[in-house]
Amino acid sequence: MILAYNTKLSLANKFLEFIEETIQGIKGRTLVMGDFNIDMLCNNPTQAKCKSLLGSYGYFQCNRSIPTRVTAGSATLIDHIYSNDEYREHIVYNVQDDFSDHNVLLLRVKGSKSHVAYGKKTLKKLKVNCDKSISYFKHNPGELDSLDVNVCYEQLENYL
Repeated sequence: MILAYNTKLSLANKFLEFIEETIQGIKGRTLVMGDFNIDMLCNNPTQAKCKSLLGSYGYFQCNRSIPTRVTAGSATLIDHIYSNDEYREHIVYNVQDDFSDHNVLLLRVKGSKSHVAYGKKTLKKLKVNCDKSISYFKHNPGELDSLDVNVCYEQLENYL
């Protein structure tokens, strides 16, 4: 799994060069994900280059149509998830919350033995970490008013 962040201040071409250098030597199933700050809903040369580059290494975008950051003036898909495992179904949950100005993306890979074996344990660990975050923000008013992940957690736990 490769996690990447492209700041708004960095040049998209330099970021894409970094992605290419990172993935070109990788063998086996891999996920590439993160805040690319490249809007895949906007047809432009940077979007086309990103899509072409990852496609040339056998990666496809798992989240292709739903915006990941919505503001009063825009709706953009700047948080990306790519996989090179074409034989498994990838389901992306795009959850809006109050934790960030970006939506939370959760990925479920159907047919993955590790997902089946560890899915509920992983979700419980995620919930504990979210609960710690909620506790922190409740004790540090002004940073965030409230956050309730219990509904999303229960829905995902019931789905598994």
